[in-house]
Amino acid sequence: MYEGSEDDSEAAEDSELGKKEHWDAVYQLELSNLQEHGDEGELWFGEDVMETMVQFTITQIRAAFGDAAEADISILDIGTGNGVLPLELASQGFVKVTGSDYSQASIDLAKAVAKQRGMTGVQWVVGDVLQSSVSDRYSVVTDKGTFDAIGLSEDGQSKQALYIRCVHSLLQPGGLLIITSCNSTLQELVSCFTVPSKAAATASDTVAVDHEARSASLQPSSLGVSRACTVFASSRHEGCGRADTELKRKGCVDTSGMSNTSRAELHPCQRPAWVYADHVRTYRVFSFGGYEGSKVCTVAFRRADDIHRL
Repeated sequence: MYEGSEDDSEAAEDSELGKKEHWDAVYQLELSNLQEHGDEGELWFGEDVMETMVQFTITQIRAAFGDAAEADISILDIGTGNGVLPLELASQGFVKVTGSDYSQASIDLAKAVAKQRGMTGVQWVVGDVLQSSVSDRYSVVTDKGTFDAIGLSEDGQSKQALYIRCVHSLLQPGGLLIITSCNSTLQELVSCFTVPSKAAATASDTVAVDHEARSASLQPSSLGVSRACTVFASSRHEGCGRADTELKRKGCVDTSGMSNTSRAELHPCQRPAWVYADHVRTYRVFSFGGYEGSKVCTVAFRRADDIHRL
């Protein structure tokens, strides 16, 4: 996450990224520029990251769904902005692609970009992922910067926890979330999605991600994640009625070393709701003060309902 700003004005500017009014104004301006000059608008994180995310998404879809035809894969891009990411995925042969954003101006811009490109297959929806009433379940959800923007809004940490719940409900069992962030490290993202929020704040539950893990190795133990429950596993447990002392302890159990079969036999409130699948390894890595990292990270998570089938 951001560690601080050089001055208060920069911090205030950053906070604007969490406000709907800011994005409405941005997309209205970009729509005007498109209409006057044909400019599609800014690509969040740049063209290289967008292209990398498209190819990574395709790779993860093939790994997760095997020989499933592109026509059978449904994709939802949340916080779609100018709509370029879903348009690029549609150009790769996917036909069930939807772009959504809480800004009407964003959707107007995305429709205009699609029209300029001569593309008609992508569906466009105005909607807030945190207040979603969508009944459809998707094979894949993509996010390029939305989780970051939510974190910069008022009460951002709580809203990010709500985001994790809401995206889970938008996915089919076993579905994929492909998320790109510049405000969180790889380790922080994995921690957010696979470790309880309170435990994630303690040193004993710090995630040590194995950078050599492969998408075929989805067990949390391969990442050094000792407790594979999510930020909302405890709330699910509180309503399940189980009286076991171990389950009462925030609904968390140590699943490291468990086989997929054993994990599947756990009570539903004990099972991990998200499992790390893979991450992009081609971004440029910087070293500073003994630490390594990149300006942006892209991570794939799998909704873990059917993890025992993998």
